[in-house]
Amino acid sequence: MFLAEPTPTPYDVSFRLFGIPVRIHPFFWVIALLLGYGSLTGPWDAMLWVMAVLISILVHELGHASVRRLQGYAPRITLYGFGGLTSHRPNQFGTRPSALSEILAIAAGPAAGLSLAAGAFAVYYFGIHPSLDTSLGLYFRGFVLSMLAINVFWSIMNLIPVIPLDGGQIAREALVKAFPRRGLEFALMLSVIAALVTVLSVYQIFVVYFRGHPPYFLMFLFGYMGFQNFMYLQSLNSGQRY
Repeated sequence: MFLAEPTPTPYDVSFRLFGIPVRIHPFFWVIALLLGYGSLTGPWDAMLWVMAVLISILVHELGHASVRRLQGYAPRITLYGFGGLTSHRPNQFGTRPSALSEILAIAAGPAAGLSLAAGAFAVYYFGIHPSLDTSLGLYFRGFVLSMLAINVFWSIMNLIPVIPLDGGQIAREALVKAFPRRGLEFALMLSVIAALVTVLSVYQIFVVYFRGHPPYFLMFLFGYMGFQNFMYLQSLNSGQRY
């Protein structure tokens, strides 16, 4: 429906990490820079920001992939425009993961991100010596702070129950398990409502409370996901494939 690996390009970066294949689509770098637009003051800031985004999303996806491997699957990671995707081949028995296995693998991503955030917090507040107030030290301080902010923000955003975010996938698995006939429909309804509430809440927080500019990219992203879920819900109710 939403989660599909992007077509390989000649400009992909491919490698293995802990034995898990990783592919980085070129559009990933573009979106990473756009996410930091407005707060980056130079090439060094941009490079460290992109590195922080790369490490953070890789760790998040490694959380998913590690649990998949423990469950007997062969995972692979793809980083692309709007984040990351961990997919896997069928296991040796050709069986699908149970609902509980799915939820554990999905929840492992935010858990890994929050663990990385905790490590960044410890380094920033307890491990950075005042003597690092040099140009290089300030860059390092900024990098660690970016790691903290990205992983807290990304993990929380990912737990919002909007498909295809982790929270949406967890809600879908739980609802389909509880209501086999209408669980997917309920999950899509929840996704549409949660996406709308998120867009309005983000606007309220940034514009009304902080009197700043709204994060248009974030609002567009949740608006787009909400629209996709709405369209799929419509096709589901009409009996069409989407």
